[in-house]
Amino acid sequence: MAAITAALACAMPANAQPSHKTDPAWLKAPSEEDLRGMWPAEAWRQQLGGKVRLVCEVDLQGLVQDCAVISEDPPGMGFGSAAMSLTPKFLFRPATVEGQPVTSRVTIPVNFESPGNRRSLKDPPPTPTGTHIPNSRIYTQPSGPAYHLTARPPWSKAPTEQQVAVAYPARAKTDTAFGHVVLACHFTKAGDLTACTTDAEEPKGQGFAAAARSLTPLFHIDPAVAPDVDLRMVLVNLAVHFTAPSHRQDRRLIDQPDWISAGAPSADLFPGQAARAGLTTGRAVLDCVANAAGKMTSCQVTSEDPAGMGFGAAALKTAEAVALSPWLSNGEPADGAHVVFAVRVNKDEPGPAPKP
Repeated sequence: MAAITAALACAMPANAQPSHKTDPAWLKAPSEEDLRGMWPAEAWRQQLGGKVRLVCEVDLQGLVQDCAVISEDPPGMGFGSAAMSLTPKFLFRPATVEGQPVTSRVTIPVNFESPGNRRSLKDPPPTPTGTHIPNSRIYTQPSGPAYHLTARPPWSKAPTEQQVAVAYPARAKTDTAFGHVVLACHFTKAGDLTACTTDAEEPKGQGFAAAARSLTPLFHIDPAVAPDVDLRMVLVNLAVHFTAPSHRQDRRLIDQPDWISAGAPSADLFPGQAARAGLTTGRAVLDCVANAAGKMTSCQVTSEDPAGMGFGAAALKTAEAVALSPWLSNGEPADGAHVVFAVRVNKDEPGPAPKP
């Protein structure tokens, strides 16, 4: 906590004047060892520290999302991305207005104090060989081997919404709205989780850590995603978020999709009607529901630009090949959640990946 502080501000309408409000408060912040594990390798070799400022949104459950680096010193040494890699470990008590949780924005300074100022931290061992697993960094420790550390593995299988609901601990207090757990796990060579330990649990003593561990056999990654990496040398910070039955929403929205497949080139789908009209590009916005594999289902066109030129139908065709990670970075399954994204269809070149 000494290295990470936060400047907090509730997000509320400009004309609102509540009689009582509370700011977000830390429940769990990364430890000094967490910071060390994310230290950029070149900066460590040069014995350099760094300072980063993040701005994030704290949601109604106290989880951070939509984070961005607003300053990084020194620039170009990797401290910004290192700080972003720590965000799964951030947990707040959400801000409130009149006793009800509200979203808020937080500015979080993350201080990587110079390694030379910490006598207890020895030089890290050599880093692993082989290509990094996607979305990973090198994790080093005072002694022993080094690992690839990731908070967003390329999951091929993950628990479904129903499986998470069944795992909700029976002994959790009736007035507990949410439970949040971060597990530190290894992988087997085949891509299954093993040797999981509890890194964080809020609230404690109500069975949420045991419930999270009961879900770990349902996670899997395909070794083919990183053929040069021994998966036994990969560590994962696995966030698992539980919502009490009384607080589950009929419509969950994925704010930050982690796309693992962006679909077919849009040039192959350019509408003939639009081409005959002399258009070279168009755009449609879709509202889809993710299934247990992260595929898009039940898609509906919510807007087209320009309208009536077939771009909605082209976007729907593209959505058939679009997929996101079946497990979200906030610790919830993608299964059953809505995702709203735009698809741009270009005549002469492939369009970009879907945008939320």
